[in-house]
Amino acid sequence: MEPNNPFLRFMWPLLASLAGAITALSFRPYRDLRAIEIAMSLVVGTSFATFVGPLAAFWVFGRGPVDIRLLGALFYILASGSNILIPLAIKKISGFFGQETPK
Repeated sequence: MEPNNPFLRFMWPLLASLAGAITALSFRPYRDLRAIEIAMSLVVGTSFATFVGPLAAFWVFGRGPVDIRLLGALFYILASGSNILIPLAIKKISGFFGQETPK
């Protein structure tokens, strides 16, 4: 795989994010979910990794070039863990502002 290929540098994290979102969905009772709930789960997991991934990559790898496979792995982990990470983030942010989270 050519790491300097601009198309792969764009597609690899996106595909890793989608694959991670599908993995996250596999841990839910997807057979009991409606189609809109499945779609939202995939969109939320993919978008979470897509938007949080670059910041996490900066924290983990610092500045400079990163192997596209490592970046893809990070995006995959973020997307597959999104069903755990997003509720934790909401709870911490709500606690920071002194508000109770709805149950």
